[in-house]
Amino acid sequence: MTDALILSGILLAIVLLTHVGRHKVRIVLLVLPFLTCGTIGYLVLADMNVTTPNLMAAVVGTAVGVA
Repeated sequence: MTDALILSGILLAIVLLTHVGRHKVRIVLLVLPFLTCGTIGYLVLADMNVTTPNLMAAVVGTAVGVA
């Protein structure tokens, strides 16, 4: 539950800071989604145990995404 609240807070802050009002297109606005995904991915995956079902789900999801 705590992870979901932290994730929601991060996403809300990013949306409010970058999409409300008029802003010029800057490199920060283009790179910010990648940094956010990387940070959240690290926080979620750092404590994940690598088991066969988890690995198979990742492989299947990657294959479907590529296809």
